[in-house]
Amino acid sequence: MGEPRKLRKRYSRPKVKHEGERIAAERKLVNKYGLKNKKEIWKAEAMVKRIRSVAKGLLTAPLEEQKDFLVSLGKRGLIQAKDVDDVLELKTENVLDRRLQTIVAGKFKLRPKQARQAIVHGHVLVGERKVNIPSFSVNLDSEMKISYIKVK
Repeated sequence: MGEPRKLRKRYSRPKVKHEGERIAAERKLVNKYGLKNKKEIWKAEAMVKRIRSVAKGLLTAPLEEQKDFLVSLGKRGLIQAKDVDDVLELKTENVLDRRLQTIVAGKFKLRPKQARQAIVHGHVLVGERKVNIPSFSVNLDSEMKISYIKVK
């Protein structure tokens, strides 16, 4: 059955509920990337925050650990950085660009909402695996293996 573990939220809500500038910026991101709700933006922001905090901790670490961290970010396609300081410039858009939904929309010339629907309906393969999660984070290696199944 597996060990039970405590499931934690992967995001945190904004402190100010009705902040006009933030709401407008989030609305632009929702429209650009075809997101379902603002929670998906908050998850991406939390991921950026975690990566930045790791980078800040690695500033005083040995060079080998820094290089390993930079290589892992490079493989995930988030940022091509030569130094840990460059990682601090990571933005939410970089994380949203690596979502399966965004890559399928760009690769197959679909609108973001159409790409989301194709993924949810199971028309997209990553390698040999059918993926039906629009927020699936695509590595650089897997990006070339994305294919679209046309249904008759």
